Amino acid sequence: MGSETHFLKGRSILVVEDDPLISFELTSLFESVGAEIRAVRTWKEAIPAIGQYEICAALLDHGLHENDVAQLCGYLTECRIPYIFYTGCPDLEQRYPCAVVVQKPASGEVLLASMAKLLVTDSPDRAGCVATGLRSRACVESPNQGYTARLQP
Repeated sequence: MGSETHFLKGRSILVVEDDPLISFELTSLFESVGAEIRAVRTWKEAIPAIGQYEICAALLDHGLHENDVAQLCGYLTECRIPYIFYTGCPDLEQRYPCAVVVQKPASGEVLLASMAKLLVTDSPDRAGCVATGLRSRACVESPNQGYTARLQP
């Protein structure tokens, strides 16, 4: 594995994947380099996990229900948590121009390097959040209350 994977050690990463086999593989991959993984299958499971754990970043399957993915992306953005799409969905870059997209299938090295790069080079206004595990007050105080999706600009 690449040398950049040391940036993942001890980081809490949320994996949102509805396929149990892929979720298991992703969990195993990231845990093999020392990341702490919280794996969930739905938007409804992701919100409490974000509130309960100090999530530094997320890896999302775009194959979840369309509205669920948009809401989750908006919520992650509101909480200042960077994310990557790991998907087989073509042209996702056009719908989410600011998102990092890794097309399925990808090697473990590509996934690990993409996540490490996201954590190291994330935008300045979110870099402190990633480094310290801080989230916006609204996300911590009311993670389940009527959130309206806001997509990245």
